[in-house]
Amino acid sequence: MTMLIAEAVQATYNWTQLISSLGFPIVCCGICMYYVKYSNDKNREDVRKLNEDHREEVQSLNASHKEDINRMTEAIENNTKVVTELCAKLDALRG
Repeated sequence: MTMLIAEAVQATYNWTQLISSLGFPIVCCGICMYYVKYSNDKNREDVRKLNEDHREEVQSLNASHKEDINRMTEAIENNTKVVTELCAKLDALRG
């Protein structure tokens, strides 16, 4: 009977030693895992918001750029007509 009690006390002591030696590292790992998950979730949220804001800016710039390109194309076409007319007048003056 005393042998069983001694074994039970030894088993309890072993468990206590195991928990006291591994408890702190396990708790620290748990805290680190929580921190990494929280940071990752927060970062994803920030990136998603930045992407939405950036998408709106890009769409606005694209619309503005398209208008600018259309005006530039019209100006080049007008310049081409004028240069063609000037060439025709120069050819007529030369004879």
